Amino acid sequence: MSTLDGTFLFQLAIFLLVLVSLNQLVFKPLKKHQENRDNSFDSLGNEIKTAENDNNKLISEYSERIDRLKSEMQHIKADIKQKTDKERDEILEKARQEADGWLQKEEEELQAAAAESRRVLNTRTRQLASDIFTRIMGRSPETGH
Repeated sequence: MSTLDGTFLFQLAIFLLVLVSLNQLVFKPLKKHQENRDNSFDSLGNEIKTAENDNNKLISEYSERIDRLKSEMQHIKADIKQKTDKERDEILEKARQEADGWLQKEEEELQAAAAESRRVLNTRTRQLASDIFTRIMGRSPETGH
């Protein structure tokens, strides 16, 4: 084999110097950059998971609130319906009573008018009968002969 000469040792020294320089100037910063990036991704992943958990909590809370509000709205609607039904029934009952009173009053007035009409008709009928009797018989029905 060959003996070590100065060129080989010089080339080996340059190679080792380049290797140490590359390690210091390229590989270590690249590795550090990759570790920082990985840590950053891990941190972002944790933040995303935390945000998803918070978001799910908020969605759950809002869903519960919405359900409570829907339930309250149903109770309010039922109360309003019950109140309006009661008011409607009261108004209808009052209207029935007023209508019954009005009908009774009109019926009494109609009966009074009918009684007056019968009295006038009876009086007029007697008068006409007397007039007819007088014309036919030539004398008044009150006189007798």
